[in-house]
Amino acid sequence: MMTPALVETLRLVAEHGAHMKGDWWIIGSSAAVVAGCNVFEPEDVDLFGSTECMNEFVRSFGQNAVSGSTHEKFKSMPFQRIAVTNGLPIEVMGGLEVNSDCEWKSLSIKSRIEISGFGAPLWIPSIKEQIAIFELFGRPKDLAKAKTLKHFSR
Repeated sequence: MMTPALVETLRLVAEHGAHMKGDWWIIGSSAAVVAGCNVFEPEDVDLFGSTECMNEFVRSFGQNAVSGSTHEKFKSMPFQRIAVTNGLPIEVMGGLEVNSDCEWKSLSIKSRIEISGFGAPLWIPSIKEQIAIFELFGRPKDLAKAKTLKHFSR
């Protein structure tokens, strides 16, 4: 659902993302909502791009990218959570890799759909790629979201 908190965060992502060199995307539930699937209620905005691009994004908030993910299923550099006043947190993931079928796989997105209306462009993957990303993540909550998106895209 496009709540005021989500809109505020998307506006900030667009503002800071407008100055980044390199491709980046909003992924996860927020991307699905931006694409028009309003059944999800995002708790944060997941941002994905190359390590360099995501380091640049973190620096645009006056922070240093200092951490990487240590989750058994995901690793990225940086992995940074940025708090947003009156908005949802932004989870920044650079060079994301996912442990799928006992093997580390780099997330690679080919489509890049421009979304306007937030002061500067936002970028999301196609619905087809969003489904594939949820399936790659493979957790029960992600597989349920993939199923919902499949139904939405019919």
